[in-house]
Amino acid sequence: MSISIVDLARKLNLDGSTIRKKIVKDKMKSIKVKKNNRVQLTVSDADAELLISHFTRLPDAGGNTSRSAYGKPDEDSTSARQTTLYVIQTTPDTKATRIKVGLSDTPDAQGRMRYHRCSCPTLRMLRLYPVAPAHETVILQYLIKQEKQIGTEVFDVRNLSDTLKSIDDFFAFLGIEPTFKA
Repeated sequence: MSISIVDLARKLNLDGSTIRKKIVKDKMKSIKVKKNNRVQLTVSDADAELLISHFTRLPDAGGNTSRSAYGKPDEDSTSARQTTLYVIQTTPDTKATRIKVGLSDTPDAQGRMRYHRCSCPTLRMLRLYPVAPAHETVILQYLIKQEKQIGTEVFDVRNLSDTLKSIDDFFAFLGIEPTFKA
């Protein structure tokens, strides 16, 4: 017997591409099956059990879905877990009003900072807030309406101190204090 990757992804509450990548990485055999005039990739029941075992024991890795095998959000789901929202100046030496807002899975965001230093070697950390992932969306929507968006999470702000004060005020209203403030 076999199970389609689409059905397996639905069961695990994951994107099908995530499962396909794992199949390729582990050199599992996938079989093309024609069903309802469509070709679907399937895996054997034994491989499906290995994939289910692998994905259900992983913590949420920061995607937009829960790792729960039953499709119910739990305390480890993306919406409930604590992350760190960071605000950085990408180029303080040349464009002091350019900021980037993002999320990190670590409290100090050092991994994200190392990643961003490749393209922004002079970046400067401005703020860190312990938040739920949903807070990032709210801040991004605010910045999209108020400032000039340069990239997905990158903005040229009119006044850096006013923007940071607005972000601080938003989180203060929610009872969230920054863990780092430059």
